[in-house]
Amino acid sequence: VYDNENNILKIENIQKNASGVFQCIVYNEAGVVTQYKTVIIRDAQPAEVSHTTASTDDITVIGNDIHSIRGANFTMQCTGSGNPTPSDITIDVPDTTSSKVGSNLVKVNSEGKYIGNLLIDSVNEDYSGSYNCCSYNFVSGVKHEACVAISLAVEEEVTVTQNSEDNDYSLVLGNQVYGTTGYELAAQCKATGLPRPTINATRINNCGTVSTITKSNDIELVDHVIIEVKLSNTTGCITETFKCCGNNTIQGELLTECYDSITMSFVDQEKPNDVKVENMGNLADDDDTLVSTMESLQLNCSAKSFPESVFVWMYKDTDKSDSTFQTMNSIDFPTSVVKSKGFTYSTLSTNGLSEDYLSGENYEFQCTASNVFGEATAKKVHPDNFQYS
Repeated sequence: VYDNENNILKIENIQKNASGVFQCIVYNEAGVVTQYKTVIIRDAQPAEVSHTTASTDDITVIGNDIHSIRGANFTMQCTGSGNPTPSDITIDVPDTTSSKVGSNLVKVNSEGKYIGNLLIDSVNEDYSGSYNCCSYNFVSGVKHEACVAISLAVEEEVTVTQNSEDNDYSLVLGNQVYGTTGYELAAQCKATGLPRPTINATRINNCGTVSTITKSNDIELVDHVIIEVKLSNTTGCITETFKCCGNNTIQGELLTECYDSITMSFVDQEKPNDVKVENMGNLADDDDTLVSTMESLQLNCSAKSFPESVFVWMYKDTDKSDSTFQTMNSIDFPTSVVKSKGFTYSTLSTNGLSEDYLSGENYEFQCTASNVFGEATAKKVHPDNFQYS
């Protein structure tokens, strides 16, 4: 139907055979102008959406699944198509990432398609989960919506570490784990990775028992797994050496890492004894009770024991008749501890010049070493006090 008044050509109930080149001729007495327009008629197509993220060195795309290494930067992409061209495209992200990537969606309407590009930086396990991409269009006045779920799994190469810790009856020194005779001894390794690794322990003497402790999130995209070896010297096994190895798969490749051998053994119990306090200051060579006001206080307390001792430092101002021992705060009087089998050393110092923290002239310091089997105390006196010069 041609609208002569408005120079409009209307085609009703259009069919595909109407495709072609349309010519419009405009003329008057002065001349003629011709314009052409190519019209292609396609079947109506409700909106469709597809996952179009491309694999890179850092991510592997398999269908609607993305496997990314930790720390990667990449663009998650989905594409909406249809006839007419979709009106919009969206990507809903997991709750754990909404504040990080929710505003990073870039939309591009190009060549009859609506493309959504979600920019993701420095991937970690918080980004794991399902991303829902949706697009829609209208066909004959009816809205048609299509969605695709994209799964993102974050991967990290397996690492294996020593996971044993000191307790009331044991001591960990590097790869040596010592237990107290008569008490159960446990040593652990931890394998960490994404996806969650597997772990195994190989024992030389085949002593004790082996168990695994798994800790992961609900999606099992990861975290870590712990393997534990327990010994009881009542069974006749008084020592064991084991090696643990972890495995996981990154970008389709099986990876393995092993930790150095860990040795477990027993030591007879010993309550703290032979506790000593020594002055480590510059004036100590002349008089072990003197500390300069112009240097930091440095005292060392040592004790023999097994398991190793825990130390409590106290002091009092002996120039005050009503003075009592009081604890020392860790900010003004920081301490450090060094442990070895059968001995423990604690160093006490002032966080600056001694005169800034000790306004008097004569003090008495007390060091108490304790473990689960008992305690012992030593004092530094001259003969009843600690002098400052």
